[in-house]
Amino acid sequence: MKIKSNTILTIASVILWLICLIPSVSMIMFSPMLFDAPGSEKFFINNALFYLIITFPVLILVSIIGSIITLLMKKNRANIIFSMLPLLSIVLGIFVVIASVIAGK
Repeated sequence: MKIKSNTILTIASVILWLICLIPSVSMIMFSPMLFDAPGSEKFFINNALFYLIITFPVLILVSIIGSIITLLMKKNRANIIFSMLPLLSIVLGIFVVIASVIAGK
């Protein structure tokens, strides 16, 4: 029995995202602390990071469910997209932090 690379990608991504799901839930608990300082709710970086933190576990769950379903349906391209979906939140978070450092805020 030959295992396809798409199956290996799905198994590896499901394991990786399940491991990342545990600390992301604790990050949600502490995300309101982004707004501790008075007036901090006006800053774009705080709002962007808050929404990225909140949506990360949702993207993980969508990724796990979607990659398993697309693997069973033998949709290779959709499987790769679903497997890498939580990376979108990570890349956007890095972009927001770098943009705020460049802007000096």
